[in-house]
Amino acid sequence: MPQMRGKAYKNISRILFGLGMLVVGYYIRPLVEYIGFIPLSDAGSAGVVQFSSSARLEAVRVIDGDTIQLADGSKVRYIGIDTPESVDPKKPVQCYAHEATQKNRELIEGKVLRFEKDTSNTDRYGRKLRYVWADDLFVNLELVRLGYARAVNYPPDTTDSVLFHAAENQAKTARRGLWGECETK
Repeated sequence: MPQMRGKAYKNISRILFGLGMLVVGYYIRPLVEYIGFIPLSDAGSAGVVQFSSSARLEAVRVIDGDTIQLADGSKVRYIGIDTPESVDPKKPVQCYAHEATQKNRELIEGKVLRFEKDTSNTDRYGRKLRYVWADDLFVNLELVRLGYARAVNYPPDTTDSVLFHAAENQAKTARRGLWGECETK
């Protein structure tokens, strides 16, 4: 019987230790990421810019409302959003595509950008998948909030999907951007 009591205490102490580490990690990780000590992405392939919490880069070209190109030639596709198409040769230019591209340009041009990875590194076209900040502005969210983009889920990269869908609902209700100018589903 005394041996069982010892094992039970060990198991309980292990569980409590694990819970304690989860709590500490929950509060400490965002602070450490903000300061810039924990990289948020893998090293990628040779010749591709590494994106981490401390990666600060400028876009050299805005491709469309949700894609940019960096100086090294790599392309970055914004996670969790979709803007109307303007450059797909298989599709006609969609309603509000030029406006979305212009707004993306306004939000990021001349600013130092910060990138964060979710789960996937790249999409099927080889573009880096990232959340993008221009200074302290969360660009992905701002495009949805203003009605230049739709919130979309592309699992497994769904960390901020609830935030994006809430912003989309507000934009729809207020008939901002494409929600007021285009026939939408």
